[in-house]
Amino acid sequence: MKILFITNGHGEDIIASRVIRELEGHDISVLPVVGAGDVFEALPVKILGSRKKMPSGGFVYHSLSNMAKDLFSGLVGNSLAHISLLRGLKGKFDLVVAVGDIVPIIGAMLTGSKFFFVGCAKSDHYDYSYTPWEKFFLKKYCSMCFPRDRKTFDGLSKYGIKCEFAGNPMMDCFEVTGDTFGLKDRDFVVGILPGTRDDSFLNMEDIIASTLELDKIAQASGKTIAYLAAVAPSADTANFPARPGLTVSAGKFGDIIRLADVVIGLSGTGNEQAAGLGKPVISFPGRGVQYTASFAKRQAQLLGEALLVTERDATKTAAAVWKILNDPDTRASMGTEGQKRMGPPGASKKIAEFINNEDRL
Repeated sequence: MKILFITNGHGEDIIASRVIRELEGHDISVLPVVGAGDVFEALPVKILGSRKKMPSGGFVYHSLSNMAKDLFSGLVGNSLAHISLLRGLKGKFDLVVAVGDIVPIIGAMLTGSKFFFVGCAKSDHYDYSYTPWEKFFLKKYCSMCFPRDRKTFDGLSKYGIKCEFAGNPMMDCFEVTGDTFGLKDRDFVVGILPGTRDDSFLNMEDIIASTLELDKIAQASGKTIAYLAAVAPSADTANFPARPGLTVSAGKFGDIIRLADVVIGLSGTGNEQAAGLGKPVISFPGRGVQYTASFAKRQAQLLGEALLVTERDATKTAAAVWKILNDPDTRASMGTEGQKRMGPPGASKKIAEFINNEDRL
């Protein structure tokens, strides 16, 4: 079967790649409409499109500034090229899998092929979720929709959209190897998620400032804290800000979050995965284009009690982290809520099974 995956961002690329790893015996192509789609290079797939990286990193709708930067970097021309490409693919695929939001949905419709939708960007936990016209498109044209959480599944199903709640594929997109990073003789472990995009350097600066304030509080109480930062394998950490007691590791997200008592994160997918693993997450609006105040607000709506958003103030963030570290009941309740909001692992395999049996739908 010839299958095309259309994605709309870095997190969406990771989710698509995880589903693809569960598939066998298919001729698979991918079209990453945002970014270079580097994650697909290790897979036996054809990568289509210009693979042009935009300044917003896929967060074009989060602010007028993001929109302006992308427009000056060729957003319109890039979009028109993708539209032309998709129209030229009409009738050439047996199935299209759209991963993300309305952009890949429209892309799938342009191909004229049967399509599935993996909805990882929107949720009914937000103040606003799928628009009436998005629901119309899904009801009329989508053969199967996989919402990211149970609440959204219930909402879309009531509208008459054909849905299946397989779980959240984000929870399949990391591994736990058992690495302990040589940690010993510490009272607490704080995980750090600076994000995987261009803002990660600025985010790390601000998070480290918070940890330095946190150390002052801990030392006054006779306690010790170890810090573990998870970064993407592709991250350029050569010029990352450093501090004593901080271990920065690429590709060990699962191990770091497993060991952490609390996570300080300015990450989209990473924060949500950490919450899904039962870890309390503390965040604050960053100085870059991605983890903005509006994004933090939306993520708090999604994760509920599992995420605490503070001001971008090192002292206040440190105080919030210290309070949670020393309150096992709060840590437990935040962890339980995160697991509830994100759901269990295993969705990627279930989605792959639906793809393998698409002719029955």
